[in-house]
Amino acid sequence: MLFLYSSISYTNQVLMISILFNILLFLIPLIFFKTTSELFEFNKIITLYIFTILITTVWAVKSIVAKKIIFRRTILDWPLIIFLVILVLSSIFSLDFRTSIFGYYSRFNGGLFSIVSYVLLYWGYVSNMDGEMTKKSIIFFLISTGIASFLAILEHFGFSTTCGLMGVGWNNSCWVQDVQNRVYSTFGQPNWLAATIVTLIPILFGFTLIKKGDNIKVNKLFFFYFLSIILFVTLLFTKSRSGLLGFAIADLIFCGLILFKFKKEFIKKLVIFNIIFVILISIIGTPWNSSIFKFSEFKKSKTENTSTGPALESGGTESGTIRKIVWQGAVKIWTNYPILGTGPETFAFAYPMFKPLEHNLTTEWDFIYNKAHNEYLNYLATTGTLGFISYLTLIGFIVYQLFQNKSTFGISLLAGFLSILITNFFGFSVVSTSLLFFLLPAITLTNKLEGEKKEKLILNNLDNKQKIYILISTIIAIIFLYEISRYFIADIYYNKARLFNRSDNPVKAREEITKALKISPKEAIFWNESAISNSDIAVLLANNNENDKGLEFAKLATYESEKAVNLTKNNVNLRKTQSTIYIKLTSFNSNYLTNAEDTVKLAIIISPNDPKLYYQLGLLEIKLNKLEDAILNFEKAVQIKPNYRDARFVLGSLYKDIGETSKANENFKYILEKIAPDDEATKKMYN
Repeated sequence: MLFLYSSISYTNQVLMISILFNILLFLIPLIFFKTTSELFEFNKIITLYIFTILITTVWAVKSIVAKKIIFRRTILDWPLIIFLVILVLSSIFSLDFRTSIFGYYSRFNGGLFSIVSYVLLYWGYVSNMDGEMTKKSIIFFLISTGIASFLAILEHFGFSTTCGLMGVGWNNSCWVQDVQNRVYSTFGQPNWLAATIVTLIPILFGFTLIKKGDNIKVNKLFFFYFLSIILFVTLLFTKSRSGLLGFAIADLIFCGLILFKFKKEFIKKLVIFNIIFVILISIIGTPWNSSIFKFSEFKKSKTENTSTGPALESGGTESGTIRKIVWQGAVKIWTNYPILGTGPETFAFAYPMFKPLEHNLTTEWDFIYNKAHNEYLNYLATTGTLGFISYLTLIGFIVYQLFQNKSTFGISLLAGFLSILITNFFGFSVVSTSLLFFLLPAITLTNKLEGEKKEKLILNNLDNKQKIYILISTIIAIIFLYEISRYFIADIYYNKARLFNRSDNPVKAREEITKALKISPKEAIFWNESAISNSDIAVLLANNNENDKGLEFAKLATYESEKAVNLTKNNVNLRKTQSTIYIKLTSFNSNYLTNAEDTVKLAIIISPNDPKLYYQLGLLEIKLNKLEDAILNFEKAVQIKPNYRDARFVLGSLYKDIGETSKANENFKYILEKIAPDDEATKKMYN
């Protein structure tokens, strides 16, 4: 296919790269599929990989036919190379190499492959795009995010396009989260949508600040104004505190720099813009202030937000309190892995080792934390001092590069980039914001190329050496695309298996997960899902008096669970599943109970401050008639989590059974006075 380059002009090859960037930037905000295990980020990262391969391949072929390496040197080259080298080293010494390469499964963004993709896209952009192409590519991203924002506004009023496209009705009923209260459209989480919006609003400002004498059609100006309002209304509907803070700082920086550079030239437009935003804030409200029209609904919304929001955003313990605790854990990780960290994207495996005891007193004490919820501390913990310094250095060079472009558009890019730094302080990067993080400095460079004379070169027939190089490039691209498609298809099979397992259909689940394992046999969670399927089949066969067949599936389940654990030794959740599988299969072999006990003990080594593990170990030791050990583990559970109702109740019951009435009543009294005053079961036991 790429041999068509022999009859295509050099200019058209450049245009092809521009088209690919435009499609990528249009798709990233909107893309999602219902058949994958993660509807949003997974499909965005797959899209990113596909277009990185296509753009890089076309770029390589363009260099081949031009008989020169087409590469524009920039100030970011060495910071990017050093950053990549350190990430590679950190991945080599990672707690989990595969996770560091591909990213944490369910998050995906942030692994070495994704960072390499962003860097290649940066270099591909600055080496092949010019000012005219740059403006068009930004417009594509703005339009796409505008569409996503419009869908979010509809979501707020109870009409969900995402649910409708998935065939489950055009209302919000397909989501567990209260998306009407906090919208997220095609982004999967309110903060992710907000972070993207606050990056783009200053850029829209930049498009509207036109100097006298510059020609721009009225309909274009109206489009930028209208889109700004759509994006800001959506930002308010996300109720993202980090997003609103990022916007406030970006707006302040943008207006301040514009006034400093251009004095009073644009002051009228800046005032009008900000008055519009103040009016919208007054009408809609924010997490800190109510709407002037709907105070009662604001109070109700705020109440709902504390019970239905996502982790670290709402629910029980105040999100700021939890963030501080998680950040403390991140610092502890760094002090124990100070040079290269635990490896990119391994926070979920490292945090349980150093989880602060204070976390057990929050309402999210048993949540999985796969990010530090602070991009900088996340890099500090997972890539160590070297990765952290290289990341900050990269940011410093990007800010310097952006600051060199002192046009209105350049200032808007700087303000947008700084908003990413703000939202990342309270969260973490996702595909859309990571793409902007690396492309905004590329955009400011290529924007300067506007008006440069384009190279005109009509190509003659290629020589044999060029054809061979193009063939090699094409084959490499096809291989990469094939592997990505396999990765994508394997996830679809895994998702089907997961859904079948959760709907009590392990036979169908086993069929699907077997397909996934044939494609991706090194994915630990696939083996884990297969083990769940086979253990459930074993139990079903046993219930039908087919013990011999059931025993075969039981052995297979334990083998697969062990396989999963060995592939990801620091994943405490896989060990929890393994212990559950052993317990489930004790009817086949009583020794499985001892295996379950050993598994939980190993999990405690990985996660020493997890009260649920001590609770589970205590329950196992009761079954093994190790009452003294059980009491010690329940005591440990309530020591590190004093308000652990279940552990205290069992501990009190054990003390009562062995005649330690005072100790039993001490635990029952604690439950009734400090945990659950209306607990009927505890009242019956307390005397």
